[in-house]
Order: sequence, then C-alpha cells, then structure tokens
Amino acid sequence: MYPYRNQIQPRRRKRQLFNKDIENLLYAMGDGPVSLESTVACLEDCLVDYLTDLAHEALRYAKSQGRSRVKIDDLPFALRHDPMKLGRMNYMRDQLIKIEKAKKMYDTNNVNEKELFADDDDEGDDEDGEERAKKTAKKPKKKKPKKGIVSFDDSGSE
Repeated sequence: MYPYRNQIQPRRRKRQLFNKDIENLLYAMGDGPVSLESTVACLEDCLVDYLTDLAHEALRYAKSQGRSRVKIDDLPFALRHDPMKLGRMNYMRDQLIKIEKAKKMYDTNNVNEKELFADDDDEGDDEDGEERAKKTAKKPKKKKPKKGIVSFDDSGSE
C-alpha cells in the first residue's frame, strides 16, 4: 500500500514499547489481569504499523507543502479518510487549547514568583542584602539655587 515499505527491508523492532498500555487497555475492555504475550505482541505490531503509516502520510503531506518536518497541522490531512479519528483529534486539540487558556488565566491572577520569594532571599544572605541596600539607596541631592533668586542662609551672607 505504501511505497516506503517495499524499499525498507524488514528489521527487528524494539519490542515492548506499548506493553503496559496495551495490557491496561485489554484489562479495561474485560480481559483478565494478565494478558497473553501473543495477544499483546499482535496488538503492538498493529499499533506500531498504524502509527508508522500515519507518520509517513503526514510527512508526505508536509513535503508536498515544501517542509521537511511534520507539524501538528499535518495530522488532520493524514486522518482525513477516517471521520471518527479526525473528530476525536479535533476535540482533543480544542480541549488542549481550553486548558492552555485556563492556565494562562490562572498564572496572570497569581502573584509574581519573584514577589512571593523576595522575602526568602533577604533572610538568607545578610551581607548581600546590606550591599544591595547601600547600592540602591538614594543619596540626598544638594539643592542649587536658581538663577535670579536671592537666597538667605543662616550664616548671614547673601
């Protein structure tokens, strides 16, 4: 079906990439607490093949757009023939956007971290705090008399 499969010689895959996940899904669907190794291996092969095909389809679309890397926006094109998966992906994308917006709102409502931990820094190093205070302390400015205005000092001179 895909031309890249004919060019690449079959190689031994690293097994057990998704073993625990597949076993948990099988248990959730009613299988026993321990699944057969052959069942898990078969499902893992199917999953890896599907993900490989999906990635190659997205890469093919990215190359047709003049890019060498796949973006998240290339996945809807790869899933365009399966409306259930495309709808699920769009739903998950929308939920992620909502979560990010909520996190931004939460972060802007909170006090700045620097303000929260400013007191902790001053307590730890007294010498650094004193040096900072000396550097940042404002020196009193000498007032210069304005031109044309006569000022009288306590010394009695004009």
